[in-house]
Amino acid sequence: ADVNGDSVIDANDRVILGHGDPDFYGGLGNRLSYGRVSLDLLFTFAQGNEIINAGAAYGCLGIMQANERTCMLDRWTPTHTNTNIPRANNGRPRRLYSTLVEDGSYLRLKTLSVSVELPARLIRGIESARLFVTGQNVWITTKYTGFDPDVNSMGGDARFGGIDIGAYPQSRVWNVGVSATY
Repeated sequence: ADVNGDSVIDANDRVILGHGDPDFYGGLGNRLSYGRVSLDLLFTFAQGNEIINAGAAYGCLGIMQANERTCMLDRWTPTHTNTNIPRANNGRPRRLYSTLVEDGSYLRLKTLSVSVELPARLIRGIESARLFVTGQNVWITTKYTGFDPDVNSMGGDARFGGIDIGAYPQSRVWNVGVSATY
């Protein structure tokens, strides 16, 4: 876009599209108990950050060197200008475009744990015992189209937060067990 209005699209039209650091982030945890049953929840969230979904550059930014994905049929052409997919271009493959910048805000159920204290008649010779099921990364809501909005593809280097170049998402993990006191 011609941001400065001089009828020429060049380096002077560059603008900052966002920041990798969220405006605010945090978590909220709670334990709810009723009788012998306990429910533990931990929610985490981030709001106001953007992510460069660089992995998407390997999807719909065609370089005209191989079979392309069908989304390339919706790329920019002189007769099809209402799209967010840039024109096919084998001279500058994988360049970062504004279409790769996405909202990185999210709300995640980071930890969910349900436990039941077993009655004394079932655990003779044991002081106490609990049966539990715990899940990590159970649920997330986000507008981000990549795998995980809580991402840093540069090995945790704080200078490169908000860049996703195919980073592996956080795993969903379930544990079932018994905790006993003798």
